[in-house]
Amino acid sequence: MSNIKIYAIVDDEKNVTNILAAEESFAAGRNEMILVTEKTGQVNIGDVYAKGKFKSPPRKFDAEWAVVRNQRNQLIAQTDYVVLPDYWETLSEKEQNAWKNYRKELRNITESFSDPSVVVFPERPDGKTVEYEQKTQYPQQPPYGGQQPPYGQQPPYGQQPPYGQQPPYGQPPYGQQPPYGQSPYDQQPPYGQQPPYGQPPYGQQPPYGQPPYGQPPYGQ
Repeated sequence: MSNIKIYAIVDDEKNVTNILAAEESFAAGRNEMILVTEKTGQVNIGDVYAKGKFKSPPRKFDAEWAVVRNQRNQLIAQTDYVVLPDYWETLSEKEQNAWKNYRKELRNITESFSDPSVVVFPERPDGKTVEYEQKTQYPQQPPYGGQQPPYGQQPPYGQQPPYGQQPPYGQPPYGQQPPYGQSPYDQQPPYGQQPPYGQPPYGQQPPYGQPPYGQPPYGQ
């Protein structure tokens, strides 16, 4: 009869990396497998095994406060336009006071709470939803053949289409001109079509001294 019990898998620093059910015969002699009992207490991945018990790891308050400050700075930056003279002077005294208090609450957010996990940011006076990102968001670039173009590079102004797009079939590459003496590309017939019967190929002229194509010889 199998004897299945619960074990915690720990690394060299006694941090719990996994929890599994296994037979005692399988766990025998494996130092990385710690039997979970009433004495050791409940266990969760990420706990630390010390002095015969599983304990939650110490919180990294510095890292948590860093996240809060980053979010706070972004929220303040999103309202910098409000205090610009051209906008600020259009607000009533009541609205100005509301914005002053909002920005002040944001600046003092790390002093208003003792625990970063319970921080609640104030609502904007205009009622707009606030947004903040923990990662730097780069401007979006147009597709480049299914990939992204080098960051910050754009096609030459007025010459290139958005990355990955091609000109219509039969048209020259964007930015190129037809040979000298020929009509602009947009005046050419569709690719593969010929001019009316008796007319020369598009863009060609009759030999020197001959009348224009379609006209009778001179003197007739």
